Amino acid sequence: MDAMPLDIWIEAQNPPVYEEIIEYRADPDGFGAGDALTGELRGNAVYETAFSLAAQTALAWRYEQLLKLTKSQEGTLDRIANFSPFVVDKHMLLPSITEVRDRFELSQDDTKLRTVEIQYRVDEPPRAISTPPTWRDYLWREYNYPEEPHRKLLPRTELEVKAWQKAVREGWRSGLEQAHFSWTNNLNELVQDIRGRITYRILERRGIVDRPVMVGSVPEMTTSKNGKTINAGDTVYSVAVPMTFKSQNHWDALWVSLEEMTDAPQFNTDAIKAFGEAGEAGKSNMPVFGSE
Repeated sequence: MDAMPLDIWIEAQNPPVYEEIIEYRADPDGFGAGDALTGELRGNAVYETAFSLAAQTALAWRYEQLLKLTKSQEGTLDRIANFSPFVVDKHMLLPSITEVRDRFELSQDDTKLRTVEIQYRVDEPPRAISTPPTWRDYLWREYNYPEEPHRKLLPRTELEVKAWQKAVREGWRSGLEQAHFSWTNNLNELVQDIRGRITYRILERRGIVDRPVMVGSVPEMTTSKNGKTINAGDTVYSVAVPMTFKSQNHWDALWVSLEEMTDAPQFNTDAIKAFGEAGEAGKSNMPVFGSE
């Protein structure tokens, strides 16, 4: 799917709910003497109401569409975004490690330059889990639609209608952008967490790290402090041995990247590219949902 300029993509996202809020008007018969705000104060209130209403509605609507798309790709995501291979000792999720190459650091006075050919950084240490994470923990979000605005803050005059429509257009765009960037950031986090654990597995195999170890206590019979609850087979699991980096003397072949390896496990992201390429604020590969 070719990337679509974000401006064009956003303009295409005008569903019925958008048309509904941009046409909101005050009921002239619903106001009594002294009901309405006046002057600049009222103008600002009308604008802010319209912007907030449109932004929240766009965010909720767009993510609602993304959840539908996610559901349609459920089987694929269950297969390619699987954390189960990274769970050991029953309840320990292996650490996530990022590889950085050719790093440069300048001293504050610019008189020294430090170069690092390769760096491994622990982004997430090993941790105890009850069940393996899934893509749902990263991508599944729900945003509520806003409540109807107060009738006194709806546009009444022609000038207020123009301000309302302008604010709705700007707010709608803002809400769509927020949904877009939230989605791509969540997707990036999912991919990074899996890639980081693939990196860990490779480093473990090369003897660069010592694997952490989780152990469980001897099952016991325990009771609560108030004596109203009894637990049979009460077992506490904890990370007894943390992950550590080994001395370089124990390292195997090091200067090989993930892309250069032919026998290393690879995380296939092709199927989730339909959700959009991250990192390009001016473009979007996200599918367009028209009026339904």
